[in-house]
Amino acid sequence: MAHEFSFTTSNKKIHVIREFKIKLPQLWKAWTEKNLLDQWWGPYPWKVQTKAMDFREGGHWLYAMVGPNEERHWSRTDFKKIENQKMIISQAFFCDEEGRINQDIASMQWTIDFSQNAASSRVEITIEMDSEQGLNQILAMGFQQGFTMGLGNLEGLLPDLRINGSGYAPINGIKMYYEIYGDSDQDLVLIHGGGSTIESCFGNAIPFFSDSHRLIALELQAHGHTSDREAPQSYEQDADDIAALMAYLGVEKASFFGFSNGGTAALQIGIRHPGLVDKLIILSAGFQREAFVDGFFDIFPNASIEKTFPEALKKAFLKVCPDQALLENMFEKDRWRMENFKSIPDKLLKSIRSKILVMTADKDILKAEEVVRLSNLLPNGRLIILPGFHGQCLATAEMTGQEGIEGIFPRITIELIDSFLKEMTI
Repeated sequence: MAHEFSFTTSNKKIHVIREFKIKLPQLWKAWTEKNLLDQWWGPYPWKVQTKAMDFREGGHWLYAMVGPNEERHWSRTDFKKIENQKMIISQAFFCDEEGRINQDIASMQWTIDFSQNAASSRVEITIEMDSEQGLNQILAMGFQQGFTMGLGNLEGLLPDLRINGSGYAPINGIKMYYEIYGDSDQDLVLIHGGGSTIESCFGNAIPFFSDSHRLIALELQAHGHTSDREAPQSYEQDADDIAALMAYLGVEKASFFGFSNGGTAALQIGIRHPGLVDKLIILSAGFQREAFVDGFFDIFPNASIEKTFPEALKKAFLKVCPDQALLENMFEKDRWRMENFKSIPDKLLKSIRSKILVMTADKDILKAEEVVRLSNLLPNGRLIILPGFHGQCLATAEMTGQEGIEGIFPRITIELIDSFLKEMTI
């Protein structure tokens, strides 16, 4: 597991530590709002239904743990001390539906401490019993297994907790899906790569962004939640769709960060909609056919979804759009676009006047010397070459599972991007 987790018992106490890749305010909400607690507190196949919750010192939470046959076990938590986003001290009891305490089962005093580092938040939980007998009684009832499963449920809830808002925008004949993170007055638009969704491309990177920008992540034509149109995909159309989304959201100016095909779309935004652009960041972005490594285009004429498309990207697509036909349609449109990739002329690249950070990996799908040439071609281009392979520096879905990739690589990448956006030395 990429997140710290431990469960220990000693001296009438249970001690649990767990880290989550989410900002502290969102984690605090998950522990203090009944609609969120109901979604994760119960271990499968049990679920929680809150009857009453008054989150304040002196208040209480009364809820039922509901089993698969609708059997109910009631619990009450009395809140004794609360320090916002820092600590909760409470006493937990088994009870009946009216909150009357069951004296035959030991109560538990919970102390939950919250803290945050650069990209994750941490809960440290101490549960103290009146006696060793009480501790053994709780453990015999399956507390460790149940609570561990509950924390796993919370882990699965993280993508929804990070989002401040989401929706669909009617854009040029499609319904374009978007998500919004943060509330800064400066916007950074995230544009995913081919075959991807927001989560599969940026899920491991989003927690590392600072609070200096509001993030607007979107899904392009035929990808993920977004519908398709009766027309091939093109980077020019992507740029126009993104510009229309900005108008729909009332965004007059933003910075744009695109990965792979999303980076090519970002270049087209700089060419076609220069007034919309504050800064551009492109990572592993194709721009001319000769810039790709030798043999790159040989795979596309005979590419198939069964043999060529990464399994992680298939799962990510079907998770948000469980339709195999739409998955195959997206793959075929992406395949055709890459097979028929059209170079952006030098003249158009030179026309991009905004500040632009050009990034690639040293073992990427692009020749490093061609990316250097691109950065020199752009009037206000800066260049960073990172170690690794295509997608590794963002820990995209198809690259995860490697030791440390979900932490070190995206953290370094996003810190460099943040520095560029804040006009610090890079």
